[in-house]
Amino acid sequence: MRQFDAHLHLQDTRLDPHRERLIAALREADVAGLVTNGTSPADWPAVEALAEAHPGWIRPAYGLHPWRVGQEPAGWLEELRQRLQDNSDATVGEVGLDQWIPGHDLARQRRAFEQQLDLACELGRTVTIHCLKAWGPLLETLQRRSALPPRMLLHSPGASPEMIHQLAEMGCYFSVSGYFCAPHRTKYRQALQAFPLDRLLIETDAPDMLGPEHCQVEELRDLDQALLNSPRNLPMIYQCVADAKGIAMEELGESAERLFYTLFARS
Repeated sequence: MRQFDAHLHLQDTRLDPHRERLIAALREADVAGLVTNGTSPADWPAVEALAEAHPGWIRPAYGLHPWRVGQEPAGWLEELRQRLQDNSDATVGEVGLDQWIPGHDLARQRRAFEQQLDLACELGRTVTIHCLKAWGPLLETLQRRSALPPRMLLHSPGASPEMIHQLAEMGCYFSVSGYFCAPHRTKYRQALQAFPLDRLLIETDAPDMLGPEHCQVEELRDLDQALLNSPRNLPMIYQCVADAKGIAMEELGESAERLFYTLFARS
């Protein structure tokens, strides 16, 4: 069964010692496509290099993450526009709102988020959205806009079932990581049950959002010996999600493949 990772950060420097081995293992495991998300102009060139080295298999996404708002260089939006125009398969991500980080400036985050939404609308691109402890502001931002991007993916959204329903009504899609399969994470387990199957994709968010042990196939550590989430955990996440939703792996796989190509161009 072909599997797809709808959201990860393969360019992350913590994966430097492991990247080539991981890429070879993912190809051998018949992972058929993945979306590597940038977080700022600082890592966009690394995303581009991976996409160019593995055309059609690695899809690039370029965005200014809310954690990087306030650190962006002059001209970042023009550079983002150029990167998207240079690659018709490139999407906008990871972008969004986050009130979890200390010292956050929500107004500044919202300006950057809206600028990137505008660009996604103008160029007709999918946008991958991050939201943490900012669901009210996110919904308000989307509802008040005169135009929305053609496709919006909420990545690992620990939202309430009521919020998920509202976002689905607006046309949003959702991707979940192994984090949602941890028995003690009640909020995420409730969200997983609320996601409609016809809006659900699978992600690892590697090297972050490590799931429980039963969703792991290997122990991966960075140079400081900190535990990382391996992108090789993707098949286990598929299985954990299928089990949690009470559906067959084949049903989840077919649906997720169809949605992956809905959101991310088939090269």
